[in-house]
Amino acid sequence: SLASPCAATAPATTTFPVNFWVANPHSSGGAFRFTNNTHTNYNGMTVEVRKRYSKGLQLSGNYTFSKSLTNYYGNNSVSFASFTSLRNPGYDKGPSPWDIRHAFKLNLIYSFPFGPGRKWNSSHAWLNRVIEGWEISAINRWQSGSVFQLTSGGNNLTVNQNDPGVILKGITIKQIQSSLSIRKLATGQVYWFPAALIGSGGSNTSFIAPCNTPGQLCQKVFLYGPSFFRADINVVKKIKIYERYELEYRAVFLNAFNNIDFLFPGTGGGSTSITSGSSFGQVTAAFRDPNATNDFGGRIIEMALRVRF
Repeated sequence: SLASPCAATAPATTTFPVNFWVANPHSSGGAFRFTNNTHTNYNGMTVEVRKRYSKGLQLSGNYTFSKSLTNYYGNNSVSFASFTSLRNPGYDKGPSPWDIRHAFKLNLIYSFPFGPGRKWNSSHAWLNRVIEGWEISAINRWQSGSVFQLTSGGNNLTVNQNDPGVILKGITIKQIQSSLSIRKLATGQVYWFPAALIGSGGSNTSFIAPCNTPGQLCQKVFLYGPSFFRADINVVKKIKIYERYELEYRAVFLNAFNNIDFLFPGTGGGSTSITSGSSFGQVTAAFRDPNATNDFGGRIIEMALRVRF
């Protein structure tokens, strides 16, 4: 017989080997199990319009309608989690963190038809210098909001140490989603959830309650955050000085309309706890792409003057 590793609670010797009950009795900590049991699918449709440069205009735009589903809600390469229940992996199925239902992109270049050799010309040389060489270009992007999941919070990991979802009372996911909008308080705080769905300790439990019964599987609730819009505009003025010399003035307006784009409520990670106290439903971060690219915020104007020869 071999010595038992549990000398304080068992005889010094036993008739069983030390690894009979536990595979690695001397190993501390947990273990990671890697599988390929997760599934993700993506379906989308893209419509694109292109116009080659003619009559001063070049344009390219596209719209994508898509849907991405998965049974593993992980938004980065180091996200470790297990199925809520190995008996039903389909319970975890829902929108993936990359699910952007609607996306529209447009870029264009337009040269104004003023000046020598253009549709509208002036007989005055000084006036031609003013009206000629104007060009505008723009890159525009609009897309629907990023997905996030409502959870019951860290104190309610009642199914295999996993979050069991939440309980909806007399309200549907569609009704919750339709009630969401940016709401600014006089104190400067910004909320995505309406006041009616917010309680003193998190969500208003009359509508959204935590699932805290051990072993109970409740409802998976996925919602979408604020949409994103951004327009970058570039204005160029070219002036011919001599045959070989040209003066160019350029002004770049990044986020030209000074639009404010918010991320979904919570601290990130793709989920929002309904037991997070007074911060439930509050937006505390700027928009961030799934690849972790942050929106820099307000309008930025850059100006440059060049001499070409």
